[in-house]
Amino acid sequence: MTDHLDTTTLTAPGRAACPVIRRGPVTVEYLRVHPTVSAEQAAMLLGVSRGYAYDLIHAGKLDAIELGERRVRVKSASLLRLLGED
Repeated sequence: MTDHLDTTTLTAPGRAACPVIRRGPVTVEYLRVHPTVSAEQAAMLLGVSRGYAYDLIHAGKLDAIELGERRVRVKSASLLRLLGED
């Protein structure tokens, strides 16, 4: 199974080139293999905006893990339950 990764190199003025990893679409099969996904990936799978995905997290409808102040991972099992795929 592929990891749906696409790497791009970005260069800002006065800075060294920095690889950026972008993830492609997430499928139900992907959720069954990976324990967590980003809030953006969860939003793509649900067909909602990233902001609404965060609203679902804050409302307790999606279980998430906070990693630091700015990083959130959504539990795949929670997404599967919400989609009725558990």
